Amino acid sequence: MKLGGGAPRRIVGYMLNGTAQASVLGQVVSASTSDDNTYVAAAAGGTRACGVVGQAGIAVGGMVPIIRHGRAQVLFETDAATTRGLWATLSVTAEGRASDSYVAGGNVYGQGIGMILESKDANVLVWCSLTFSKYMDVPVGNID
Repeated sequence: MKLGGGAPRRIVGYMLNGTAQASVLGQVVSASTSDDNTYVAAAAGGTRACGVVGQAGIAVGGMVPIIRHGRAQVLFETDAATTRGLWATLSVTAEGRASDSYVAGGNVYGQGIGMILESKDANVLVWCSLTFSKYMDVPVGNID
């Protein structure tokens, strides 16, 4: 990355969309337990989040970029604003969404998503620096 600009460096893997709808930018996901190389929305309160959807509108069964590390937009809960500098953790109330926390990685191993980079109102995409506290076996496609 060039100083003063350029594209963010990220680790991106590709997985099949295993949800019941087109891909949603920023959705927090986990690996499917029933289908190979497929993602589903991360369960609320779960501990298996492995990445964030990097492109919206890809149909069910399509190959979707999943961002695992680096800067990415993350979809947060509908009823809570975010605070820059707090930790992004897997929501305990909303499937496929994040919430903010004063506790690094949440209270349970595997709930940590990364550091929140901006303060925003509720139900929006928020820039975060992803550092999942528990990596899953997601095939890494490329670094962009």
